[in-house]
Amino acid sequence: MNRNKVFRISLSKNLTLKLIIIIICSNLLLRKMNLHSVEQKVYTIFNNYSDWFLRISIAIIYIWFGILKPFDSSPAADLVANSIYFLPREPFFIFLGVWETVLGIMFLIPRLTKITFWIFILHMGGTFTPFITLTDTVFTKFPYGFSLEGQYIIKNIVLISAAVAILVNHLRKTKELD
Repeated sequence: MNRNKVFRISLSKNLTLKLIIIIICSNLLLRKMNLHSVEQKVYTIFNNYSDWFLRISIAIIYIWFGILKPFDSSPAADLVANSIYFLPREPFFIFLGVWETVLGIMFLIPRLTKITFWIFILHMGGTFTPFITLTDTVFTKFPYGFSLEGQYIIKNIVLISAAVAILVNHLRKTKELD
């Protein structure tokens, strides 16, 4: 066996031994610091407030985007206007901005959860309209290559999932769902 190979094997054994010692010491240190308790506290906070994290997140998005629309400051203004081309732009944007802002506020009022959810679903249907009316705009390669506009729209699936979670948790809390 040549000298370099022996050195590499020896180095490898030393490195492995050092890693094992580091892992054992880290584990002992973590136990000593009682991070498991901290982790459990974080999970408890998530459990107690996850609905509010979702509600506030959706409210911020809706209120923010809604406020931009009447002032024609929304980056999505042309996309919306071109997909609903048969409606007059200015009055529709004022209506849409107010609707989105009110919907955002409604997400913060738990007793309005059910009606908020269905109004939200109606709005989400509208957000997917460009997939029908502006396919050349939302796809770079139909049906899987999304343009930036298509990605902007498809991310609404996450908002829909969050709204479903809010609704289901609300129905469980109010004993309307087992």
